[in-house]
Amino acid sequence: MPDIFFRESARLDALEAVDFLNQRKQGLGDRFSALLEIALQQLGRLPESAREIAPGIRRALVPTFRYRVLYTIETNRIVVIGIYHPSRSMDDFLA
Repeated sequence: MPDIFFRESARLDALEAVDFLNQRKQGLGDRFSALLEIALQQLGRLPESAREIAPGIRRALVPTFRYRVLYTIETNRIVVIGIYHPSRSMDDFLA
């Protein structure tokens, strides 16, 4: 199973999502975090399972939540380049 590496911006995206969701409802961000971990484990097992949305960039869904994980596959690792809600523009990640 390949290693999963987060760009710093993707790590911040995840933390912001957790904070935002916990502000909306106590524990919601923690549930998101747990489901994000499950999505990442699945990517580790089947890195090519998510749809390619641009050359070399794939998009996986976080179960139950509308958040998406954008990532690339490198030789020995998966690189998470962003975590976003569809209300945000994906252009920032694809540039």
